[in-house]
Amino acid sequence: MSSEQEILEECVRYFRTRSAYRRALEGMRGKWRSYGRASGRVTIPDAAEEEREALGRLVGKDFREGPVRFSLQQFEAALRETRFAAVSLEALLTGYFGEELHTNREETEKKRLRWEEFLGDLYRWADVSWGAECGACQWLTAVRNEKKWGYHRIRQEYAQSPEAAAASVRAVCGALAYLEAGRPVRMAVLGAEITRNPHAFDRDTAAGNLLIQALCQRQGEMECRSSEAIRLLYHRAGILPDDLSSFTAVYGVHLLRGEYPHPAYECLIAEGESCLLTLANLERVTGADAAHKKVYIVENQMVFSHLCEILDGQETALICTSGRVKTASWILLDLLSQAGCHLYYSGDFDPEGLSIAETVLHRYPDCASLWHMTAKDYLDSLSRETLSSSRLRELDALTHPCFEALKAEMQERKLAGYQEQLLGKLAEDLKKSACGTKEG
Repeated sequence: MSSEQEILEECVRYFRTRSAYRRALEGMRGKWRSYGRASGRVTIPDAAEEEREALGRLVGKDFREGPVRFSLQQFEAALRETRFAAVSLEALLTGYFGEELHTNREETEKKRLRWEEFLGDLYRWADVSWGAECGACQWLTAVRNEKKWGYHRIRQEYAQSPEAAAASVRAVCGALAYLEAGRPVRMAVLGAEITRNPHAFDRDTAAGNLLIQALCQRQGEMECRSSEAIRLLYHRAGILPDDLSSFTAVYGVHLLRGEYPHPAYECLIAEGESCLLTLANLERVTGADAAHKKVYIVENQMVFSHLCEILDGQETALICTSGRVKTASWILLDLLSQAGCHLYYSGDFDPEGLSIAETVLHRYPDCASLWHMTAKDYLDSLSRETLSSSRLRELDALTHPCFEALKAEMQERKLAGYQEQLLGKLAEDLKKSACGTKEG
C-alpha cells in the first residue's frame, strides 16, 4: 500500500501536469492566506474551456456558461471523492507551490519583525563602532521611533535590496562619526574617506539623501529642500561644498581674522571698494562688524553697484544678496547679528522680494527691520508689470504683521514695484548713516 507521502507526491504531480487547475489553485492559495483555513470562494470570470471542463468534472458542477465559481470546501470535498482522499487541501497547496502556507497577517508580522531586526542590527553595529551616545545611534533611534529623518527612504531602499539599504545607512553613520570629530571636509573627500567613492554622498544617491535627513535630525531642522538651505546645513556640519557658487557682495563690512581686522578687507574699505565674498573667503573669517552697528541689505545687484558709486568711499555697510539669500550671505548676516548690528533689508515689491524680506525678519526677529518697504514706498516704486492672479495669491503666504497694509495695496493695484525707483531714498539714508546721523 502506498504511503501517505507517496499519495501526496502523486497528487501534486497530477495537478502540476494539468495547467487547467493552475489559476484555481492560485485563487485558493490567496483565500487560504486571507482566512488561514479552507474558506471563501474562488471566481474565475474569464475561464478557458479546458478550465471549465476540468473544474466542472472535479467538483461536479456545470461551468459551461458564466464565471467559474466554487468554494474551497467544495473543492476539498471533491478531492476526498478521488484516489487522493487522504490529501488535505492545505497539504496539496503546500506541495503544489513548494512553500508553507501563511496568512497575510502572519506574512505582515514576519516582514515587520525582519524590518525591526534590520534596524536593530544597524543600531548595534553603530553602538559597537562609536558608542550609544554617538550621532549615528541617536539618528537611528529617531528614525525607528519617530518614523522620519529618512525612515521612508530607507524602507524604499530596503524593499529593493536590504544589502544596498544597509550599505547606505552605514555610509551615513560613518559620515556622522567623521563629522563629529570636528574635521571640516569637502563632500567628495568625505565620500572617498567613508566609502572609497567620491560621489557616494551626491544628493541624487540614497546615501546623499539620507545624509541630508540625518543632518536635519542632528541640527533640529524639520526639512531642507532648497539648495541654499542644504548648503547651510552642510556648512554647519563642517562639510565644505562648492566654494564659488555661493557668494555675497559687500561694501564697508569689517571682517575679522582671529581677534583682529582682516587686513585685506580693511584695505578695500579704505579704498572705498566693494568685493564678492565666497564661502572659501568666509571659511577664514571669525567675525564681522559695521560702522555705527548698521548694515543695509539690498536684493538687486545694479542697485548695489549704484549705491556704492554714490557712497564714493564713505564708510557704511552695504550688502547685496543677488536675489534669494545664499549661504554665504546667511553666514555673513549671522556674524553681523552676533556682533550686535542692526540689519535693514530692502527688496523688490513682488511676491519673491517680499518672501525674502519675511525670511530675513523671521531669522533675525530682534535685529532686522524693513528698509523703505512700506505701502507708500510701494506706490513710489510702481512699474507697469502686472502681477498675475497666481503670483498675487503667493502674498497670502506672508504672515508677518508689517506686510498687511502693503499686501492690501499690492492686491488692489496688481502691479510690481522695484528698488530702482527708490534709489534716491536709499542713497540719502546711506549718506546719513555714513555721517553717523539718523536716516529719515
